[in-house]
Amino acid sequence: MAHAGAGAASGSAESDAVVDDPLSTAPDSKWVEWHADEELRTEIQKDVDRTLPDYSFFNKEQEAGRLHHAAISRVLFVYAKLNPGIRYVQGMNEVLAPIYYVFCLELEWARKAS
Repeated sequence: MAHAGAGAASGSAESDAVVDDPLSTAPDSKWVEWHADEELRTEIQKDVDRTLPDYSFFNKEQEAGRLHHAAISRVLFVYAKLNPGIRYVQGMNEVLAPIYYVFCLELEWARKAS
């Protein structure tokens, strides 16, 4: 009987391992959400990479430009996660970029004023 109990515990551990398998497509797997989030990040990153490339503020060849791209990507990702009915729609980066730019300028001006 002890053997059967060990087998039952082993079976439970095996089913837990299947759920935690990164390649699992089971709907209750936490990895399904992770893969969906990665797809969303990739989609957002494609658009953010094309955000106002002619403006030095968003130029990815400069450290500050890379930081601004990263910040915009995070804002869009969080917005998409908090608004699952809307999610991310192509072009949101073009709406966010000028708003983000103005906020950054305001912060810079406030720092210079104090």
